[in-house]
Amino acid sequence: SYCAPHCGACLGSCPEEVPIHDVLRHRMYFEDYRSEKEAIELYSKLDVNASACASCSAPCLGSCPLGVSIPERMRGAHELLSLV
Repeated sequence: SYCAPHCGACLGSCPEEVPIHDVLRHRMYFEDYRSEKEAIELYSKLDVNASACASCSAPCLGSCPLGVSIPERMRGAHELLSLV
């Protein structure tokens, strides 16, 4: 459910250039560290966020060597971290 530090294997798979690793790290701050306010603030500062994942065909699926279900985790992250 989390990204391996310094991996980046999935980053080239996103046509919208969503920083997958950053989004999932912010979700980890929210869920695992209970730093909700910090996570939301950091997420709001991203140039491109996971809202792009809602209508995407998910070319990132299967690109994580750890087996993280990127599309599912990204959509959930956007729901958790969005103020709108």
